[in-house]
Amino acid sequence: MSGNIPTCPVILKGEAKREWKRLTEELDNQGLINHLDRGILANYCLAWGRWVELEKQLTEFETLWIRVGVGASAQLHPRQEYRMAQDQLKVLKDLSVLLGLCPQSRQKLRTEIKQLESKKKSTKPTASKPKHLKVVS
Repeated sequence: MSGNIPTCPVILKGEAKREWKRLTEELDNQGLINHLDRGILANYCLAWGRWVELEKQLTEFETLWIRVGVGASAQLHPRQEYRMAQDQLKVLKDLSVLLGLCPQSRQKLRTEIKQLESKKKSTKPTASKPKHLKVVS
């Protein structure tokens, strides 16, 4: 490990903490993490933990739908847990792009890192004298 892995927030428990460990190790192996990523990574892991918990709850029901109302006016609506799980998936999707967890964003991050490294190398100071100074003999 490179030492770039931020400390795990104490609020992460269970699935969220396991996801933190899994992701930070993998992102570190790929050189795609540093201490500035802690907040966004914590939010991703919280959303992951919530999504897993909601999906576990949903497996306990026979259907994802509930009947609201009675008789002919009754309507089927998705369970609240289903809507909440879908909300967490949206959070996961949005944050995964920012963290480089999908192939396109990961490639973009690698390209940006290479460009920054190349720029740093090309902007090293040279030993040439400034043009505005005259050489006196």
